[in-house]
Amino acid sequence: MNEDRASAIARYRREIVGRYRAAYQSYATKLCGDPSRAELAMRGAFAQAFKSLQACGSPDRFATWFFEILTQQCEGGAEGRSTRALHIDDLAHDLS
Repeated sequence: MNEDRASAIARYRREIVGRYRAAYQSYATKLCGDPSRAELAMRGAFAQAFKSLQACGSPDRFATWFFEILTQQCEGGAEGRSTRALHIDDLAHDLS
């Protein structure tokens, strides 16, 4: 992983994950019905949001945009579809 990518991931963790994790954790747990599944959905949602951050468009829109991604992650697992559990650390490979 190059230094720019590592720096971007560290900044994302600090500024985005740090800000939004607590706010959306209870929603994910209620929607998934299980704290373990909710954690996987949260990881997947944060990883997907990072990968497609430019699609968000505006920082003011991030919370709503992330909420939609998280809902999709939770519903995907709830419907029994195979959802690959992602973590921010996996992004080094996904972004190359």
